[in-house]
Amino acid sequence: MATNTINKILMVDCNGEKDFFDLWLEYLTPKHQLTKTEQKYLAACLRTRHELSKGITDERILDETCMNEVYRTKIREEIGFSIQQAQNVISKLKKLKIFVARKYPFTEKVQYYKIAPSLIPNYDENKDFALVYVFNKREGNNSTSSQGVQPTSEDN
Repeated sequence: MATNTINKILMVDCNGEKDFFDLWLEYLTPKHQLTKTEQKYLAACLRTRHELSKGITDERILDETCMNEVYRTKIREEIGFSIQQAQNVISKLKKLKIFVARKYPFTEKVQYYKIAPSLIPNYDENKDFALVYVFNKREGNNSTSSQGVQPTSEDN
């Protein structure tokens, strides 16, 4: 993959964390193909995770905490979803591997779910954030389009 030059730069104004996480998912739509409702829920999860990361430095504890029942209820209430609507969105995000199961060793029992790391931005509210798109040129009609997030090594 050759990325010798940046051909275009687009500056996007962002008004704080809420705006950032909404825009982050909006700009990643070609990768995740989520509906607006799913994006709204995931953006709230990412905001919650970011807020928690200011006090929780252990990634495992952070992942487990931000997806627990207390925070799922807080997120649901914050964005005005019914219990059923939130459960439907969570189920869809699990199916798409946006919420990734962490299982107990040597069993198939789910210990907790975490947000796929490839969708978690390295956001610092004190700095500008850069998102770079690289369009891979392909010969012929070998383009692949798929639903959901393509897992990366960091998502496991």
